[in-house]
Amino acid sequence: MLAAAQLDHLAALDLDRLELGDGEDHVAVAAGTDLAADAVEVLDQDVGLLGAAGTDNGHLQHVPMVARPPDGAAEPARSLAGRADSVGAVAAHLTRKRLLIGLGIAMVAFWIALLLIDESLKDTGGPSILGLEFAGSADRLEEIFAEWGAHGRDLARLSLWIDFPFMVVYGAFFALASLATRDFAQAHGRRALAAVGVVTPSFAIAAALFDAAENILWLLLLGGHLGDAAPPFATGCAVVKFLLITPVEVYVLWGLAARLRR
Repeated sequence: MLAAAQLDHLAALDLDRLELGDGEDHVAVAAGTDLAADAVEVLDQDVGLLGAAGTDNGHLQHVPMVARPPDGAAEPARSLAGRADSVGAVAAHLTRKRLLIGLGIAMVAFWIALLLIDESLKDTGGPSILGLEFAGSADRLEEIFAEWGAHGRDLARLSLWIDFPFMVVYGAFFALASLATRDFAQAHGRRALAAVGVVTPSFAIAAALFDAAENILWLLLLGGHLGDAAPPFATGCAVVKFLLITPVEVYVLWGLAARLRR
């Protein structure tokens, strides 16, 4: 069995004419390729690596050829590669599906926890955490703090801290759901749905980032830090957050409806 490196070296000689009549060029080729002379002769006569292309003055004219796999061997290889790609795609789909299920369950759990805290905030006589997000001014913020009292402010802090893992979960969930919806749209020729899906994953991530910035500001304000310019800025972050996440939610529902109609 000849080494692959030796075959490559033989082809790399770029000999366009070998005189094989007296066998001397077998020796020359053997010397240049580290092969035995009889091995070169076998390659020429049996393997056909140096296929004859005609004759010239009674001598064979040869063109170097790269060794090829047996007939029919390439097709199974391509078939196996295609199957491997298909298996990989299915595995990726199942992994994303499991992630979406896990993130969806976690998102609902966090949402329920935040909803319960919101109900407790309302029992203090003040607004829910949504009222804080849209305070918009330092004066309104002071009113909310007074309505909540010390206990209400503690509940608000708890809500804001729990909101940090919640935003990671919902950001990841809606980004992955958008990607899944876009892939579905591309696979089924739904151009409009696929086109919108180009931006929605980024919107989901951006919404979570604005949510984080907003929460940091509210926590600082609850601690008595920052000035009168901070509440409007925090409310602005809240507005941008909702402007970003709302179309993503609509997009995912659009994709779900398209799947159900399929």
